[in-house]
Amino acid sequence: MVMPHKSKANQLNDHEKEELAMNDAAIYDAMQAARIFLSNDAERHAYLNREMAIMDQQAQHEAAIEDGYKQGMEQGMQQGIQQGKQSAAEEHARRFLKMGLTPEQVAEGTGLSIEDVKKLSEKG
Repeated sequence: MVMPHKSKANQLNDHEKEELAMNDAAIYDAMQAARIFLSNDAERHAYLNREMAIMDQQAQHEAAIEDGYKQGMEQGMQQGIQQGKQSAAEEHARRFLKMGLTPEQVAEGTGLSIEDVKKLSEKG
């Protein structure tokens, strides 16, 4: 079984930690802040509540992005399907016109409007 790696700082006793802190003002200040923080229940609870609120907000933000992505994909697929149907109807209309059907017959057979069929007829 592999044991988790412990850092050197975790292996120091309190006296060694104090000596280390005395040699570096930033470490000393951090240790003092940690002592105060750990000894103040109200401050610690307020901190934990802030952290949980931040995590909740991040989760909501990520969920909103995911929902937006899904909605965009669905809309894009629907638009693609509609465009494909329109293109197919226009292609059929061109063929029907070449076969000599009237614009009214083509419109009825394809579901396109008579105006759209006439535009396709004019384009050739």
